Formats: sequence, structure tokens, C-alpha cells
Amino acid sequence: QQVLVWAHDIDVKPGATYRYRAQLRVYNPFFTRARQLVKEQTDLASSAVMESPASDWSQPIEVAPPVEFFLVRANPGEGPLGLGSARVEVYRLHDGKWRLEEFTVSPGDRIGRGMDGSRGPRRDGQEAAAGRADFTTEWYVVDIVEDQTGERRGISETQKPALVILERLGDGQRIELREPARDSANEQRRRLNRDWRLGSIG
Repeated sequence: QQVLVWAHDIDVKPGATYRYRAQLRVYNPFFTRARQLVKEQTDLASSAVMESPASDWSQPIEVAPPVEFFLVRANPGEGPLGLGSARVEVYRLHDGKWRLEEFTVSPGDRIGRGMDGSRGPRRDGQEAAAGRADFTTEWYVVDIVEDQTGERRGISETQKPALVILERLGDGQRIELREPARDSANEQRRRLNRDWRLGSIG
């Protein structure tokens, strides 16, 4: 009594939110066969297609950007030049699966291209696939400063609370402040990490 129909919207834009409804149009097997139908059904033979009623609108669906990153740790005053360092997780949607790379960055570095070439842990069999994915972003680290007013959520007593100042270049240039404790607890990060782990198995 049910037919499962898959549809793909190939024109979606990352970061946009959509709602959908569907109407099915199929070839009418009764078309031009009025003589084979009983009198009460002859009107079914008048059209080449049959249409279903339009469905209700779907719930809002947000399209995730293909690359997302989260600052998971930052240390003011550390790094090669004493300008501070931060650990960043970059998630990339590649071949239908989420991939993960980790980078250590300092002020002046581009997010997704760690100057020290560091890489995060991979599961067996993931290395080749992840190597083909592009993890670069348009974001750069401007500064890593101690957060004098920050709470010590999720950091050790020997670690200073930090803020990471980022700048995005190109279209839509803007500045952002990121708090690693908040990024680490971000629900989207947890979801992407779960999807990455599930996609990496096998």
C-alpha cells in the first residue's frame, strides 16, 4: 500500500534552511482505455498522468557547510614564538562521509593547514580517503589571548582560560572570538564526531 520515493535537491546552498513538500505524478495506466472501464471509472481515462495530493510541508532542514571546525584547546603564550597555540578539529564532508583532521595552529596560521604539519588520529583504512580531502578553510588565527573573565570549564588548574581571535578573508570578511571550552561542548561537534566514527568503521 506504500511506495517509497527518493528525491535529491542538487541546488541546496550550505548554511541555508529549507522546507519541502512533494506531489507525485505518474503515468496513468487507464489513459485511452475508457472502453475497458466500468461507467463510474471512465473519467480516469481522460488524463495521461495521475497526481497525488500535495504533502504537508516538512520540518525545516538545515544544510550543513561541507567544512566545519572547532577549537578544542588553546594555550596563550605557548607555541614556537610564544604567541600561543591552539588545537583545532576540522571536519570535511568528502565522498558522502565526514572526515576529520586535527591541526595545531598559532597566530598567522590558516585553519586547516597547520604550519607544523601535525595530523590527528585516524582509524584503520581511513588514511587514503582522508588524504584526498581538502581540509583548508578561509579562516586565519589572529591572536590567542588569556581570558581574564572566563570560567575554567573543562581545563586543568595549570591551564589558562583562552580566547582565540579568528578572521575570515575573502567574501564575507569577519572577525570571530572562539572559546575552546564552548567549542569542545558544541552539540554540532559531537554530532559530526559521531558521524565520523560511524563512517570510519570498516
